Amino acid sequence: NTAQLDTESRRFALEELQYYVEDIDNALNFAKIGGIRVLTECMSPSEHHDIRYWAAWVLGTLVQNNPPTQVQCLKEGALKVTIEALCGEHADVKEKAIFLLSGLLRDSDVAVAAFVDNGGVGVLRPFVDAEAGKKIAAKTIFLLAQLLRTPLREKVQSILVSEHFLAPISKYTESDNTDLREKAFELLLEALRGSSPAKEWAKGAGLPASIRSRGDHLAGLDKDTQADYEHERHLIRELRKII
Repeated sequence: NTAQLDTESRRFALEELQYYVEDIDNALNFAKIGGIRVLTECMSPSEHHDIRYWAAWVLGTLVQNNPPTQVQCLKEGALKVTIEALCGEHADVKEKAIFLLSGLLRDSDVAVAAFVDNGGVGVLRPFVDAEAGKKIAAKTIFLLAQLLRTPLREKVQSILVSEHFLAPISKYTESDNTDLREKAFELLLEALRGSSPAKEWAKGAGLPASIRSRGDHLAGLDKDTQADYEHERHLIRELRKII
C-alpha cells in the first residue's frame, strides 16, 4: 500500500543519507539546509520504528566529532526525542538512541545537565541488565562512565546507587567479554571514587572480596598472559585502593 511504500522510500533515503553525512563537510552542509530539524521530526514516537532507527543513526553520525552539528541538534530538541526513543518498545531503535545520546552528551556540560536534571540517567537503568544483551550494556556502561567524568559527577553517583545500577554492572566484571568486563571495572572505579554511599554498597555486596579474587587470579597467570590483562589489573589495583 501507499503508506508502506512511503515508509520504504523514506527508509532508503535515510540509509543513503547515513553514508553521505559520514563526511564532516557534508554533515555541516546538511545541517545548514535544515536537515537536522527534519531528522528530529523523524524521531517522533508516531513514526514507524524503521524510520526512527535510521533517523537516530543519521543524527548520531552527524554529531560525531562535529561540535556545530551537536549544538544544532540540541537546539532542535534531539535530546528529548532520544529519551523518548529509549523508553520505546523496539530494541534496535534503543540501540541507535544510545549511540545518538553518547554523541549529544560528549563534551557538552549543557547537554549533560539537561539530561541528568530531567531524569535521563534513570531511563538507562534497564540497559545494564543481562536481559538487555552485552552489546547495549557495554555501550550504556561506557556512557555512564562518561557522565561520571562531568561536573555532575556526584549527582550521577547518587543516582547510580539509589536506582540500583551498581549490582547488575558489577556482575559484568565476571563476563567472558573483555571489553564489557573492563568497562564494568572502569565504571565501578568512577562510581566509588569519593562516594561514601557507593563504597558502603560495595562492602555490603561483597565487592572487595570478588575484586581481590579476580586480582589474585590474574596475578597467578604467566607473565606473557598477564600482559594481555594489564589494563584490567590496573583497574583492580585502583579499586582495591579505595575500597
